[in-house]
Amino acid sequence: MKTKKSLKLHSDTKGRTLDLTGREIGDNSSELNGRWQQFAKSQSYRELSESLTDLARSFEENTVKCVGLLYLIRAIPKGKVAAIFSKILRVSEEEITVIIQKLLDKEIIISTPNLYLVENEQIGMESLLELISDTSPEHIDSFFDSKEEKARIREQLAKTEQATKFLQKESRGGVR
Repeated sequence: MKTKKSLKLHSDTKGRTLDLTGREIGDNSSELNGRWQQFAKSQSYRELSESLTDLARSFEENTVKCVGLLYLIRAIPKGKVAAIFSKILRVSEEEITVIIQKLLDKEIIISTPNLYLVENEQIGMESLLELISDTSPEHIDSFFDSKEEKARIREQLAKTEQATKFLQKESRGGVR
């Protein structure tokens, strides 16, 4: 039987693991060294802060796009939201689920027994304009098959064209 004294465990500082079933000693200093290297990896505050800011900005953009997409589609069954939105926005379903829950918590969107809806027309329109500035309407339209859904999408897109024309006229001083 090997004892601590016979193994000379007290006399050195090497990392070792004892396997009590087979009474064998395995050297794990490389594993410990790897863990310490990972722990001691140098990352400046600035790098971490920028990473966090990028992550928050990405989440914020996806949140606005979700509101815009929900406004564009108008009525979508709750069970299909995460799957459809993740395909269109190229974001994970888990992130979409978190975003939808946050929007519900902040009462930006409302929930019926089987649908999510954007109640505020202005918020919906602003979000939709941001969505279509990044994602082409053709890309969004390609995910829907029914004529009813496509008609609803085109109706909403027609509003954005009118809104864009109005804003352009207003910025040139044409509307008073």
